[in-house]
Amino acid sequence: MSSPPNQSGPASRGKVIYHGRSNVTGSGWPVVIFLVITAGVIAVLWRGHVLPFARLQATTGPAYTGTDTLRAISFASDGQGWIAGDNGVLLHLTNGTWTQAVAPTRAAFNGIALAAGGAGWAVGDGGTIAQLSGGAWKTVVSPAKVSLNAVALASATEGWAVGDDGTIAALHNGIWSLAPTPTSENITGVALISATSGWAVTAGGKLLYLQNGTWTLSPISFAPTPLTSISFSQGEGWICGSNGLLVHNASVNTGTTWTLTPGNTKTLLNAVAVAAPGEAWAAGDNGTLLHYLSGQWTPITSPTSANLRAIAMLSSAEGWAVGDGGVILHYANSTWTKINGS
Repeated sequence: MSSPPNQSGPASRGKVIYHGRSNVTGSGWPVVIFLVITAGVIAVLWRGHVLPFARLQATTGPAYTGTDTLRAISFASDGQGWIAGDNGVLLHLTNGTWTQAVAPTRAAFNGIALAAGGAGWAVGDGGTIAQLSGGAWKTVVSPAKVSLNAVALASATEGWAVGDDGTIAALHNGIWSLAPTPTSENITGVALISATSGWAVTAGGKLLYLQNGTWTLSPISFAPTPLTSISFSQGEGWICGSNGLLVHNASVNTGTTWTLTPGNTKTLLNAVAVAAPGEAWAAGDNGTLLHYLSGQWTPITSPTSANLRAIAMLSSAEGWAVGDGGVILHYANSTWTKINGS
């Protein structure tokens, strides 16, 4: 049988993508075979009968090589990973390669969070909210009119998003609505302990506390130092910010004590992530990477000078960081390696 011709463009309903002759009957008489795409299924048309052959699957595209600023990264408990950034960029980790998905908007995404089962949400400029479902992204009606900077999920249908001018949006039963806010400052980060408890940080150095579904202004403050990110995992919490500020909560489930921890840098830190109990990483401007272990932060040689905007650790042994110019870094074998960008 001769090879089918190369095809380009989307498949159309009932389109013949191959025809040829084959001795499939074993009788020695050639039989004409048509491969037909119909309703997303590749089928064999043989002797007037349509025999299903295979359902079309999305193929893995080429590795991302763009230069858009990448601002957020998230992994679900099942290992699914996504990156979000400027111009609606959404990248999916497939077989170890970051490939670009179809974007539902050109707005910049500032935050992304995933839940198990392939669900997720991304938020961004102008109040943009996009939902991941069935492997595809779509925008949904947003109650916010200002930029949303971060999002955190308790499940696929429960969570919170925060943004400029003190904006707080609640996700309940899969629907977003505005919630009362105790501040007018830009809220830059949010992390949840449960669906009804968590913390958020502001650009003015304030902390907000979520308890029983209500946000209040915490008496704890690091004003006027801008706070950029907050992260919970493994029962611990970290906050980072301007001038290398790093703050630790050793037990977010039972305590409200946040302790300043010297980071040995004055660089703006944009993101922090827990790798394991007693271990964390921070990322910031000029490619800054810091490693926390045995009670202290240590600067680590970085393969980039680009500003790093987000970091995610899957374990002590593996992690990812992203930032300006499309830079993507991978941590494995105790080394950070540049995958894309400058």
